[in-house]
Amino acid sequence: MSDKDEAKKAQEKALKRSELSRKVSTASSHLNALNSQKSSLQAKIQKLKKALIAIKTHEADFNSSKQQLSSTTIEPSSWQGQKANNAKRNLAEMQAEASRIAKKIEQSIEDIETKKRELEQKMTTLEGQISSQTALISSLTAQINSI
Repeated sequence: MSDKDEAKKAQEKALKRSELSRKVSTASSHLNALNSQKSSLQAKIQKLKKALIAIKTHEADFNSSKQQLSSTTIEPSSWQGQKANNAKRNLAEMQAEASRIAKKIEQSIEDIETKKRELEQKMTTLEGQISSQTALISSLTAQINSI
């Protein structure tokens, strides 16, 4: 092979290495961005998990208090007349409000669990993308090393 041919071949290899290195750089930048998104999602999921634990603890305490309120009765021997009527009406209002609050708490828990599941699905997708980018970088690096 002549010196010109060898020089041309060397130049082609250098161009190929340069192109592959550029692709590795681009893929690495994309991988870094994906890993940053993953960290952000992990933090959000962790916050939601902590919130769920706290809310469920408070829900249990609230339900215990609600149960005590629900079992409260006003006996005719306790109060009579207008005081008894007012007390019964107030008790019924408190019981109804406690039931409304319990439903709102349950709905909030469901909303948070739904959001957490959505983020976990995004995490799964993101992990697939990270795996693909990692494989691409490995493949490109192997191609560079084989030149």
